[in-house]
Amino acid sequence: MHNVNVDAIAATTEAAASDPDSATVKVHLGGSWNVDSDHVQFSGDVGYPDGMVTLTADFPELLGGQGRAPAALAYCFYGAMCCYAATFATQAAME
Repeated sequence: MHNVNVDAIAATTEAAASDPDSATVKVHLGGSWNVDSDHVQFSGDVGYPDGMVTLTADFPELLGGQGRAPAALAYCFYGAMCCYAATFATQAAME
């Protein structure tokens, strides 16, 4: 329903009733600060069920970076926006 798998949500809800740990989402994060000025300031790997993606971040020039990648705050706001939208769409689909 509108790109939300409501059957999977129902199955998770049922499984969590008897095993709360089954509804735990595991997140893998790792990252490093790059001291080489030819690279973005920070890069890190973020895992997800089907793979891994490397994200990069660089502060804008006024904060000491070169602006070669999104600043960390952009990722933070994107995460909040995505979480809100997903929650809204999920609740609407379940109705």
